[in-house]
Amino acid sequence: CTNCQTTDTPLWRRSPEGQPLCNACGLFYKLHGVVRPLSLKTDVSRKRYVFHRRFSDKAFLLVGY
Repeated sequence: CTNCQTTDTPLWRRSPEGQPLCNACGLFYKLHGVVRPLSLKTDVSRKRYVFHRRFSDKAFLLVGY
């Protein structure tokens, strides 16, 4: 990444000038219009938790059939 110098990212993006940006810096730039501050850089990925919702059988029934 030309901003934070990372070499590992799930998705590479490009700056308006065509320079490669990591996903975090690219999304930050897209949202805020400025480059992402290096103080926000972390060396650790955060784990996302997926919550599964339980649906009753009635939620999948079609009315009138």
